[in-house]
Amino acid sequence: MSVIQDIQSDESRLEMTPMIDVTFLLLIFFLTTIRFKSLEGKLAAYLPKDQGLNSLVTDLPADPMQLTVQVVTPGERVQESDPSRPWHGSADGTFLLEGHQVAFQLDRAHFPGTAEGRAALTEALAAKALASPDRKLKIYTAAGVLHMDAVQVLDMCHAAGLTDVVFAK
Repeated sequence: MSVIQDIQSDESRLEMTPMIDVTFLLLIFFLTTIRFKSLEGKLAAYLPKDQGLNSLVTDLPADPMQLTVQVVTPGERVQESDPSRPWHGSADGTFLLEGHQVAFQLDRAHFPGTAEGRAALTEALAAKALASPDRKLKIYTAAGVLHMDAVQVLDMCHAAGLTDVVFAK
């Protein structure tokens, strides 16, 4: 029984030396097999593409046309049933808008909101659409412009043959 007691009395110890050796071997293995990426040839440089061996001739996109819709006269709301009386918020909420006028500015040219002005604007839009078909049209609307005014502008753009139309803020 003394042998069993001697075995039990010995402390069981975990040998750390082989574990440290294995850890260092793995560290050396991974350090020697890793491949670092070379960043020398991959610098972000924005060089001109129209010169040199890989020259490309590209046209820059044209600046968009700008059409501004402004309110000249805001107009007055009147009762739909009796246009001589002002509108006071009737139960059905129907009213007419009398005297509402807008004006248009295409780039630097001004057009009144009359029928003749709208026709002239449509012709000017068609001429610009023929000159550069891929050019955008940005429509800027001022405060007080109604939805019906914006729809009329879209109708004029459609009649002029413009397809790339956006409303800007």
